[in-house]
Amino acid sequence: MVYSKEIRVDSKDHPVLYSTYASEERISKERTCLVFFETFNIPGFFQAIHPLLSLYALGKTSGLVVDSGEDMTSVVTIQDGNILPKSNIITNIGGNDCSNYFQRLVKEKQINLDFV
Repeated sequence: MVYSKEIRVDSKDHPVLYSTYASEERISKERTCLVFFETFNIPGFFQAIHPLLSLYALGKTSGLVVDSGEDMTSVVTIQDGNILPKSNIITNIGGNDCSNYFQRLVKEKQINLDFV
């Protein structure tokens, strides 16, 4: 069990804050919640949208959150703590694509990046 072996705490004493993406399906969120309650016997569970937590960490409740990962980028608009769903964008362009593009440009321009 993760709680007892890895983090060495009793799961019954610790509620869980679970971060999800704005695009995650409701059924998936419900299943996750169910697994935590039934498997780990936790006292409480709260799911928060990842971009909203990012804004809260900055002390803001409104903003445009751009989250770029390895193979995906999402843009989420939040106003007064509410996600504006019609203004969200998810694209399959991420860090790998940027790296590959940069490598191609370096090769095309024949730029030597050997600094040793």
